[in-house]
Amino acid sequence: MTVSDTIEAGRGFGEGADSISGSTARGTVRKGDTDELTFSGLVTRFLHEGPLRVVFNGNEIGPAPLGEQTSGSTPTPPGAGANESAPTPSGEGPDEPGPESSDEGAERASSPAQVVLSFDDSEPSAKTGAKPIMDEYGYPGVMGIVTERTKQSGSDDNSLTVARLEAMQADGWVVASHSVTRPEAFTELSEEEIREECHQSREFIVENGLLPPDPAIIYPHGSVDEDVAEIAEEYYTYGLGGEDDPTDGIDDPLRIERAAGHEPGEAREQIDRAIENGGVSVLMFHRIGTFDDPNELDTSEEDFAELMSYIDEQGSALEVITPSQL
Repeated sequence: MTVSDTIEAGRGFGEGADSISGSTARGTVRKGDTDELTFSGLVTRFLHEGPLRVVFNGNEIGPAPLGEQTSGSTPTPPGAGANESAPTPSGEGPDEPGPESSDEGAERASSPAQVVLSFDDSEPSAKTGAKPIMDEYGYPGVMGIVTERTKQSGSDDNSLTVARLEAMQADGWVVASHSVTRPEAFTELSEEEIREECHQSREFIVENGLLPPDPAIIYPHGSVDEDVAEIAEEYYTYGLGGEDDPTDGIDDPLRIERAAGHEPGEAREQIDRAIENGGVSVLMFHRIGTFDDPNELDTSEEDFAELMSYIDEQGSALEVITPSQL
């Protein structure tokens, strides 16, 4: 369980494998036992194995709603208000996981591979160039926004406003953080600066009703290391950028490697590996179209359309998703 502010151990927590690191608590609950946690802020991630009873502020709830936000909701920001009593898991705690049954293995093998289409830099051509092509197939995308560049409204086609993001969200797209200022490298910032980029960008997304379930951050220039990922985990479920190859399954959700969408061969290779291994392909795009100031990260609409057609040709073997569906 990860929260956006502070978390403290309560009754029953702290025995055996139980531990708290920063704003994340991990542990086990044996059958008939109870672990209590007290936290402030927002539950940003809640994972469990096996049956579990969860009591939140005196009310029993299912574990699934924890860490999820519905579009338009405004959760308690970090540091605001008094501490809330945390979920109290009790009753059926998970036993040691047993070997996977052949039926479970077959089901996993028959599941389609997945591909995430991500767009960086609050780039308006994601809406004007990429989205019309994706709409032909009903594909959703992930829009990484630099929050200091994102205006509330405006008629200028060269900017991506909150109003336009709302329209994209209504069509199944999700918004991800791409930081506040888009620094050259998170790894060269201080811990305080990294936290500010993560926190303030998330607050902007929350305040504008754009926070999806299991929110993601797209690291500027893919700059991430263990320290950056540890801070990002306090605010986001997924981090796009890093060296964790997702094509055979995601091992580190805060450092998911992306393939360059503007390099068709690299993009197709990652897609093919994901299909072969039953994993995930995450593609990275910047500007879509033809521009007066071309650069090496641009993708022409023709190349982008061919790649979307290639994805469509994979049929039921490949599903286009957002990070919230991982």
